[in-house]
Amino acid sequence: MWALLRKTLFRHGFAGRGSASQQTVGTTMHLSFLPWYPATLKLRPMKRPLSAAIALVFAASLLPASRLFAQTPQAKASVDFTYTLVSSDGTNGAAVAWHPGLNLFFTVIAGNAEFPLEGFSKTGQNSYSAEAGVDVRGLWYNPGTGNLEGNAAGEAGWFSISFNRNMTAHQASSLVAGQYQPDFQSVGAYNSGEKKVAYFNPVTEAIDLYPSKKPSKVKSVPLKLSSCGADALNQTSLGYTGVKDFEYVFLNYNDHKLVFVNKAGQETATTALPEELASYGAFKFAFAAGRVFLYEVENRTWTALKVF
Repeated sequence: MWALLRKTLFRHGFAGRGSASQQTVGTTMHLSFLPWYPATLKLRPMKRPLSAAIALVFAASLLPASRLFAQTPQAKASVDFTYTLVSSDGTNGAAVAWHPGLNLFFTVIAGNAEFPLEGFSKTGQNSYSAEAGVDVRGLWYNPGTGNLEGNAAGEAGWFSISFNRNMTAHQASSLVAGQYQPDFQSVGAYNSGEKKVAYFNPVTEAIDLYPSKKPSKVKSVPLKLSSCGADALNQTSLGYTGVKDFEYVFLNYNDHKLVFVNKAGQETATTALPEELASYGAFKFAFAAGRVFLYEVENRTWTALKVF
């Protein structure tokens, strides 16, 4: 998409991105309103009777609307696709993570290191299944390492998962030992913006943030809920969305709704869920790649829901 924006601006008399020494003549235009483009543009003197503002608006119009306008949760979530596990081991679907390098979702079942780690596509087609090798609770993708990472049960700590070149096997490696999570069963979600692992702490009714580099330095963000009490939330799990003002999402299993809060813990929105799906008070809830996932025990199926 940057290539298209660059080409459009260049055709209307703009130079490419570069330093002042490379482009000594022209004007600097700041694109701070485009969060995916942190730099500035150097503008050449206009060769055509088109103002810089008009050129920029025209180029920006070619971008997806989701890039230009703030995202807000839908009033009611809609089903995108489903995935049924290949393996029959285990009961509690614990987490779902999106791996952009492999273009696959991955899921795990909590309770035993021999329970499955499975990979599947955006249409719900299985592409990988093997024993996890770790008693997994939380699972996420770390863009800094390019690997799946997660937290295990209790004091087993955090781990990393890497795959071989042919995607026929994986290796689980320990990152840090010890219980860097509020509870034995806590399911972590990775806040990639702050590089912290987030957990719901039902005892203190807060979001606990553990820095990935120094996990002993925990920060707690008290929840300020308006639509329900903290006891109505799934007690093990939360999701990190990365969307401004709706950074975290919880499952209100009492009222069958999603509850969104900002990074300060303030509730900012709720989203109704399809009536035919089930809500649980522990596990079986995840967020990945703009989708909420709900797990049904009886048919061993994750349902992916669009929420933005």
